[in-house]
Amino acid sequence: RVAPVREIERLEPVAVTPIGEGVVVADFGVNIAGRQELTLVDAPAGSVGTMRPAEVVGGSGEVDQWSTGSPIWDTFTASGAN
Repeated sequence: RVAPVREIERLEPVAVTPIGEGVVVADFGVNIAGRQELTLVDAPAGSVGTMRPAEVVGGSGEVDQWSTGSPIWDTFTASGAN
């Protein structure tokens, strides 16, 4: 029997940096194994976005997934509810 997944700690980013049109990097300052939760404020219903977790922030501020061995991403669609 496997124990249920539960929240151990909730992290806030140490830096949030816009790096291009519609692209923002949130740096949490630590490497974790976990799940992300995203709350969108004032995003129109149907807006689609992608989250790309990485262990490294590249020289240009972009996420660098070289250590994962393959691209990882989660795609979401905003509900329009705040």
